[in-house]
Amino acid sequence: IYTIVPISAAGCEGTPFTVTLTINPEPLVSDQATTVCSDVACGLTLVDDIDGPTASTYNIISINSNGLSPSAGTPLVAIGVLNSNLLDDAWTNTTNAPVDVIYTIVPISAAACQGTPFTVTLTINPEPVVSNQVATLCSDIACGLTLADDIDGPTASTYNITAINSNGLSASAGTPLVANGVINSNLIDDAWTNTTNAPVDVIYTI
Repeated sequence: IYTIVPISAAGCEGTPFTVTLTINPEPLVSDQATTVCSDVACGLTLVDDIDGPTASTYNIISINSNGLSPSAGTPLVAIGVLNSNLLDDAWTNTTNAPVDVIYTIVPISAAACQGTPFTVTLTINPEPVVSNQVATLCSDIACGLTLADDIDGPTASTYNITAINSNGLSASAGTPLVANGVINSNLIDDAWTNTTNAPVDVIYTI
């Protein structure tokens, strides 16, 4: 509220009057961060600070991917998005170190007031990269294969065997099973019996 006295050219004071500026509040949102694995949805819902009005919508004004590519969600510069907009965003990191993806976002109140920009930092842990591997052996001979990671990227700690296509062969040794959390030597003793008149491929998906 400004209280103002008008003054004439002759120096006479008029009756004071007021100027009232009604200042709608701006939403206040702190920087936010989370860490996820490569290709895993970040699961982050934007959260306002306790003080101040709740943001009604958000304007994503920039995304610094630091060289990563999105693999899910809709990570785009956009106006008027909801607090759940980032929930499904996922990024692929096949480097050998964590990489930060940084969103810069402006909160908008229901009265259309803009708050101070804040950042959301997604730290994307890298995924191990393993090339397809092949071994040829005789029927009933252990494959002797130890799973080998590619040179680039982090080393795989364990492996999930999600499928085994035996193409009609039967296992004669080892433990060829669909299983999670196995180590790189899991296949080393696996052997299969082939009494057909041609080579047969047994395919593990890992």
